[in-house]
Amino acid sequence: MAAQKKILLVDDSPEVLDICAEYLADYGEASDTAQNGDEAKKLFDRNKADYKLLLTDWEYPGGGGLELIRHAREEVWDQAIVVMTGNPEKFNAAKMANPRLFHDIDVVIKGEGGKRLVNHVLDILDRLTNRIKEPTRRENGLPSGSAVTPLPPPDPKS
Repeated sequence: MAAQKKILLVDDSPEVLDICAEYLADYGEASDTAQNGDEAKKLFDRNKADYKLLLTDWEYPGGGGLELIRHAREEVWDQAIVVMTGNPEKFNAAKMANPRLFHDIDVVIKGEGGKRLVNHVLDILDRLTNRIKEPTRRENGLPSGSAVTPLPPPDPKS
């Protein structure tokens, strides 16, 4: 049996990493964590075949999300990437300047609380992997008030 693919979590806040890893584990998602760009690149280079998703903060020591995304793309890594940010304006400016680099990257806003952030990530994973059609994991057991902006359904043509 093949090992479960994991999520690489990158954030300079140990609290954010702990909360995200714990909530993801509650839903059966394994993860590795890194607190800076150098650590993230080392983990990525060593284990890239084991990751199904890169969940990275936008700003942190050792390069930030932009450098890590570029590094992943240079490695021809085609798994999902989600950026967490408390400053969506900076992310959107980078996306506008590099549309090919960011064309398939989702963004979630920090500051909504750990459960909401992880719920959004779980919904993105579900959408990307088509593991669950309806209802999402978020709708199947998280407390009320944890809803996030719904994502559009997958395009049936693709």
